Amino acid sequence: MKKRIIVLGAPGAGKGTQARNLALHFNAEHISTGEMLREHVKNNTLVGESIQYLIDVGKLAPDELVLGLVVNKILNGNYVLDGYPRNLKQAETLHEICKKMGEPIDGVVLVNVSDNVIIERISGRLVCPDCGKMFHYIYYPSKKGLDCDNCEGRLETRKDDKAATVKDRLAVYHETTQPVVEFYRDMNLLKTVDGTGQMSEITQNIISALE
Repeated sequence: MKKRIIVLGAPGAGKGTQARNLALHFNAEHISTGEMLREHVKNNTLVGESIQYLIDVGKLAPDELVLGLVVNKILNGNYVLDGYPRNLKQAETLHEICKKMGEPIDGVVLVNVSDNVIIERISGRLVCPDCGKMFHYIYYPSKKGLDCDNCEGRLETRKDDKAATVKDRLAVYHETTQPVVEFYRDMNLLKTVDGTGQMSEITQNIISALE
């Protein structure tokens, strides 16, 4: 059975992990706008060049650009959408597109985590530029210190993961995403789940809320 699910949450709330887990559980496609945009930056495409600065300073990519990426991905009608919509205009546009397709959104999950926990989580993240594997100073350190224990690449902090940038990203998130939360709450689609604790427990709580 097809599922059309949206996962909302602040950067660092764990929505990406939970979206992947939900996609596996429901046998759906995980669609991450953040991953798609970072892939464009990594490959130096025209799209990547146009958004590099925005990503570095924690700003959002233009609505029209992201919409084009998303629409191409949701056509099969079986997905978990992660990182979109991020503002009310995007939510309204997605709603109209899904309605025209005859495949409305089944459920929206808000992974709720406090700002202080978010800042600790993100500013401690490390990534291997060679293989892309993610680590964390506290929660998931590499066995090889500041070298990747997968490929031995030198780990680094992404520009958009630095503490000052994280605070800016959170300010943008609260300003733009709260209307999205209210939009889906008014449609009786929103389920709010605590995003702290064991990953598997959070996943099960989300699945229970959706079912």
